[in-house]
Amino acid sequence: MYYQHDRVELKRQYRKSELNTRWPTRGTDAEDIEDMKTYLFERGLSYELAADNGWYPSWDAGDDYLRIVIPAFSSEVGHAYWQARAINPRAFIRYQSPKGPRHDACVRVAPSTKNQLSEDGGRTWNRVGVVVEGPMDALAAAECGVFSYALMGATPSKIVLDRLVSMLKEDYDHLFVMPDRDAVKEGIDILYRLAVEMLPVKLVRLEQWTDKKDFASLPYATRRTILMGEMSEWEKESRRNRSR
Repeated sequence: MYYQHDRVELKRQYRKSELNTRWPTRGTDAEDIEDMKTYLFERGLSYELAADNGWYPSWDAGDDYLRIVIPAFSSEVGHAYWQARAINPRAFIRYQSPKGPRHDACVRVAPSTKNQLSEDGGRTWNRVGVVVEGPMDALAAAECGVFSYALMGATPSKIVLDRLVSMLKEDYDHLFVMPDRDAVKEGIDILYRLAVEMLPVKLVRLEQWTDKKDFASLPYATRRTILMGEMSEWEKESRRNRSR
């Protein structure tokens, strides 16, 4: 998916006074929370993990539709940037964001400690991160037991990639860049940007595993299979290189 803010922020500088500082009002009605749970459940995603990462329902996120507010992390103090996914399929705009510059904000989703990515034999892979396009893909990856980062678009600006590098450096032994099927070229560009920083990074091409458009479209078991398979192949290749 291509987001308009990607194109706009490549062409202009922002002033701090332009940054949004207001978060959408959190919905506390039991029916709204249940609608959020149902939406995520029907997509094979975890409400509990989403809530643990600060996601919440709101009627106050850009229009009159109930939306799931997904907080993003920015380096600017007080900057409130978010995406808000419509629950109602009749909503013309699927994702809303606040007015004002995005700056360097991106979404980070932390996994549950009880569900870390591991081999069948019980070995746990620590310090694994996944870079994806959309927040739902990030939630899907985190449910598999890895830290995940959503760039909120296929063509993030340089400032967003610089921020991503600063967040990833020294935190991970393995990083996967996993673009949507229709944005492999853009995913390779992101991979090169991370590789230039000497980060241990590998591309995951979904077309080698599935005919689905993106990671969140897959069932949980398939998501785990992809990540475990890619991790196993990476380690096998590393062992071969060390033995040469």
